[in-house]
Amino acid sequence: MSQAETVKLVSLRQPKSCTTAVHTTKERSFGTIILFKYSNVKFFGEIDNKNKFYMYNVQSVDDPTSFNVKIKELLRSLSNKAYGSPVLFATGELVLEESMKLYGLAQCTRDLSSLDCKKSLDDAVSELPSYCDGKRGGRVVGGSCNMYFSRFATSLYLLSFAFLLQTIAGTDPLYHFCSSSQKFIDNGTYETNLNKLMGYLYLAAPPTGFRKGSVGENNDQVNGLALCRGDVSNTDCKACITESSSEIRKRCPDNKAAIIWYDYCLLKYSNVNFFGQVDHQNMFYMWNLNNVSDPDSFNQKTKELLSNLAQQAFNAMKMYATGELELEESEKLYGLTQCTRDLSSSDCKKCLDDAISKLPNCCDGKEGGRVVGGSCNIRYEIYPFVNS
Repeated sequence: MSQAETVKLVSLRQPKSCTTAVHTTKERSFGTIILFKYSNVKFFGEIDNKNKFYMYNVQSVDDPTSFNVKIKELLRSLSNKAYGSPVLFATGELVLEESMKLYGLAQCTRDLSSLDCKKSLDDAVSELPSYCDGKRGGRVVGGSCNMYFSRFATSLYLLSFAFLLQTIAGTDPLYHFCSSSQKFIDNGTYETNLNKLMGYLYLAAPPTGFRKGSVGENNDQVNGLALCRGDVSNTDCKACITESSSEIRKRCPDNKAAIIWYDYCLLKYSNVNFFGQVDHQNMFYMWNLNNVSDPDSFNQKTKELLSNLAQQAFNAMKMYATGELELEESEKLYGLTQCTRDLSSSDCKKCLDDAISKLPNCCDGKEGGRVVGGSCNIRYEIYPFVNS
């Protein structure tokens, strides 16, 4: 991959979810987070009744009649709030029985008038029984508005921060592993604890770029951590954790342990307490396809830079370091090293040194490369790749 080839554009994807997309179109794509639309016909200010699809949670509630009434009550209320809002957007919640809550979202494209927004949302509410009757969650997504309900607050976090995700929405994860063959029971205690942990990491990790935590006890205990790249802002960190917590549940449904990496963050959870232990199991490599003209000299420079950065990282509070090194003909080599902060300083150094020793296996003479693991990662490129 050359520098130009490694730049990732926001892609337009068909919806990917553990839930079911009832209808999609090949000509128009609705991303999980954003809507993009174009036409040779001017459509501004007109309600789009043509482009629409539905999604729902495949699990049903115990009392669909009562639940449907509550859904309608909440979404009607949010519809009234959204069309009266300057941004045509509203979220909210409603208390159910046994301390449970129902969460909802309503939004219109801002080319609509307030009245047309209200009309569009009311139409969406009226269509819910046809596709989402008695379901634990559902969406009606159209070209002019979308409406969403769920019993899980973490799903609402994902949608409420949609505007934060535009920098990463649509980008694919670097890699992921479903780390355990053990499965948890749908709607069981382990899944409840996992949902709570995801919500906690979403809130707690962004201010410092890292957080670990455990929820539950004995066989139902879930342990997890979230780590954002050291140069990433609080806003982008939050957006990446939101995206990763949603995506890993789609890719590893019912798995008791999983890990996923993005450019900006890492998210990992397991039924086994792994804190403070170097993860030798979850690892992958990435490299630039282009070769340098003098691999021996370049490899030496790469090792020199990353070894120096490893020394800086394990002594740093954030266990993170970046730097550069002069090459020939005014070119520079850029590098990054980082550890998860559950490790001791000595284990961080050991993890980074081990990663550097693996570079010849993947990246010998390559213009760029990464060794990415569950406890640390290293990267080098011949162009700047971190935020200034």
